[in-house]
Amino acid sequence: MAKNEKIVATQNTVSGNTVIDRLGNALAINLNDYYEEVPTKDGTTEISKKVFDFMMPIGKRNQITVYDMKVIESTEKIKKALHGRSILTYVICKEFSNIAESGKLENMGFKNVAEYGRALFGLETSTVNHYARIGKIFINDDYTVKAGLPELSVSHFIELASLVGEDGDLTTIIELYRANKLVDGMSTKKVREIVNAVKNPQLEDKSSEAKEDK
Repeated sequence: MAKNEKIVATQNTVSGNTVIDRLGNALAINLNDYYEEVPTKDGTTEISKKVFDFMMPIGKRNQITVYDMKVIESTEKIKKALHGRSILTYVICKEFSNIAESGKLENMGFKNVAEYGRALFGLETSTVNHYARIGKIFINDDYTVKAGLPELSVSHFIELASLVGEDGDLTTIIELYRANKLVDGMSTKKVREIVNAVKNPQLEDKSSEAKEDK
């Protein structure tokens, strides 16, 4: 094996270990975190309790307090598995971006990365294009999210992509998070509304004026 090949192999191993470590952390559950002591007439007692925020509100209801430890544990495992899936999706996004940027697809007989992804993995061309763009804009070489941003789902990144400036500038998006106009955990629908308001501030102003006139 040539020296350069050894270097590449080492880099790939480091990236792989990083993903494994992050998955391990993402999936870890400490059941002690879900117990708390509450006062009683005889002193204190320990109960299991966890408040879960809804991603999609049901009417005016947007959270639930769960006391059953088995339900808490199962819900937490689902949440953490979804988080783990997001981490693996970052790998897919970045590698599609790397392939798209390699300049080798044409010589391999493919028109673009979308055709490559459809042929090899059966993915929709629009999905591959989204993955590749997200990988280029939002994901670092070690599959972490660019500094200043939370670990979001692909659907959230798709909504935010239209706010990316020249040369991948993420300042507008980061400032929205710093100002709490965007918050980690928002639904994609809410993110879309905020993105549209930023892109079309005159529409937001007209909407405010209409409310004041009523």
